[in-house]
This record gives sequence, C-alpha cells and structure tokens, in this order.
Amino acid sequence: MSRYFNREGQSITRDEWAELHTEEYKRVAQTDLGDLGLVSTVWLGLDHRWDEGPREIFETLVFGGALADEMRRYATEAAAKTGHGYMVKRVRDERDELERIASKPEVQEALELLTAVGIDGAKYQRLLSERKDQIA
Repeated sequence: MSRYFNREGQSITRDEWAELHTEEYKRVAQTDLGDLGLVSTVWLGLDHRWDEGPREIFETLVFGGALADEMRRYATEAAAKTGHGYMVKRVRDERDELERIASKPEVQEALELLTAVGIDGAKYQRLLSERKDQIA
C-alpha cells in the first residue's frame, strides 16, 4: 500500500510524488501575521501517520510568535484549509490574551522589579510598550 498521495488524496507512486513536490503545488495557504508569526499550511504528500487513523498528508505550522512550532496535520485539503483558518485565529487570540495579561498593574510591577534587579525583560517590555497608552 502506497504512503504517497496527491492533494486529492489519491494514491500515487514515489516518482509521481517527487514530480508534484514543487513550492507551487505544496502551498495550500500562508498567512503572515507580522510580529505574531507566520502560519503556513502545506501538502506533504507522504502519509505522516504512524498508527491507526486517517492519513496525515497536509500540515499547518506556526513560525515565530507565542505559538511558534504549533503544528496540526490533516487528511484532506478541505480540513487543512479549515485548520489553517483556525490556527490564524488561535495566534491572534493568543496575542489578545497576552496583551490583556500584560495590561494588569501587578504584571507591570513585576516587570519593573525584574528590570530593577537586572533581569532582561526585553521580550516583555516590547509587549508592554505596545500597550503603554492603554496601561497608563
């Protein structure tokens, strides 16, 4: 039984998979969210499932940001496109939650204390500076 599948889920040979394995064919969706990260969904073509269940021939992966390396795999292109949208929403929701937390006075005080004792809070300071007007 073949472990190689085209984007329609039809079984193909390894040679056919290699011919299809171009950037244009692989790319299902890509959303650049700036500082929040990049969400990329691609056709893998090679079934990455190692146990029972539906094949996994598509993958969504987050590059950078709070959800860096978050990954999901799918059996169909339709599921992959839906999953891509869900992952974009998760990345944006994560930012909103981090901003909500960073705006709390006790978090500001903790970051000021960290800075005062010489701990580099640059990652946290950037987030706070984006919300400075709303926090003050």
